[in-house]
Amino acid sequence: MGRMSRTTGFNLPKIVHEYPTEHIDNTKDIRELCEWLGEREGVLSMKLDGLGVVLTYDDGKLVTAATIGTGEIGEDIYHNAFYFLGVPHEIPDKRHIVVHGEAVISYKTFTSINDEFHHEDKYMSPSSMVAGAIRFLDANQTAKYEIFFFPFELANFYELDYVSMSEGLKFLRQQGFTPVEWRVISREGLNEAVDYFTEKTHNYPYPVDGLVLARTDCMFREITGKRCSSYVKALKWEDEIVMTTLRDIEWSVSRKGLVSPVAIFDLVDIAGTTIYKAELPNLRVLQILELGIGDRILIRKENMVVPQIVGNLDRSNNAESPEVCPVCESFIYYTSSTDEQSVYLYCTNDHCPGRNAHETN
Repeated sequence: MGRMSRTTGFNLPKIVHEYPTEHIDNTKDIRELCEWLGEREGVLSMKLDGLGVVLTYDDGKLVTAATIGTGEIGEDIYHNAFYFLGVPHEIPDKRHIVVHGEAVISYKTFTSINDEFHHEDKYMSPSSMVAGAIRFLDANQTAKYEIFFFPFELANFYELDYVSMSEGLKFLRQQGFTPVEWRVISREGLNEAVDYFTEKTHNYPYPVDGLVLARTDCMFREITGKRCSSYVKALKWEDEIVMTTLRDIEWSVSRKGLVSPVAIFDLVDIAGTTIYKAELPNLRVLQILELGIGDRILIRKENMVVPQIVGNLDRSNNAESPEVCPVCESFIYYTSSTDEQSVYLYCTNDHCPGRNAHETN
């Protein structure tokens, strides 16, 4: 079988969201979550790890689809949304319906598709895969990724005379969607519900990076029209740390010419996935960790998602940075952040094949 190729649309049209979202505050302390909920009722659900998507229906038909993006503005992905599993093209209700949800790729699909890419082109995680596939220009190519859409909120539920988020999710289920699983809970039942969802994620087919608790008192939401930290809070997982052996440092070139180190290590299983590499943010991190080939390193997936090196037991410090671009052998230059805590490398060749690979692979 031939290797897969991918062409991503980097300049998709922008859409201004009718119901914006804001950053959700998070905690890893259940006690803090209990205090935040107080005597109110809440809706607890799994926080799927993919890409946020907004769907709009009028007269029962899907009329727009966009990434959540900044919360205020997203990218138009209408041409691909028709190929998402879990997205009905038509729904029974003919009113104006706006749905917020998460587009995700299963671990099984992630592994299967990643096997079709060359080593250097493999996706780092299911979330990075869906972020790429959701922006393909060729919708038929997107369909191969079996992206599933799980609604986590009926954005305009109060305008449709539903008095709670839970009622909105029930409505979406009646319309043919598969909402995220949720429970209506009080402070007294929060610990038991967290244990239930935590246990369920151990064998869940899709990546989950935490839980979301939404208050059912929607006064602030009704006034502002925004889903924000006053209305929703996330519970992040504690991160599992495992030891493995560093085998190599590879160097990748981004579309903008940034030359970044990528640590290659013996396979490890964390949070339901097998990983073998972790991208380092910049050269300074490699120096701080004093990485060397053969070192015993500690790996975690931050919030059970992004692979990171968090420790080095040996610190042999024999990993070398390139003197020329690792792809085209052109001159590279160093630049530091203002506080000198970050050091970056850049290729000076605008036509470097490493840059072009991001548009043609």
